Amino acid sequence: MKIFCLTNEIAISLFHDYVKEMSIIDYHCHLSPKEIYENKNF
Repeated sequence: MKIFCLTNEIAISLFHDYVKEMSIIDYHCHLSPKEIYENKNF
């Protein structure tokens, strides 16, 4: 998998070894921290 923003070997290694399988969490939203913590489904 090639990602456009991974511009060097360190970035590629960090992504593939640590981040690739993690969930994407977007804190720029209108949810309260409590709803995020409680994993509220809408």
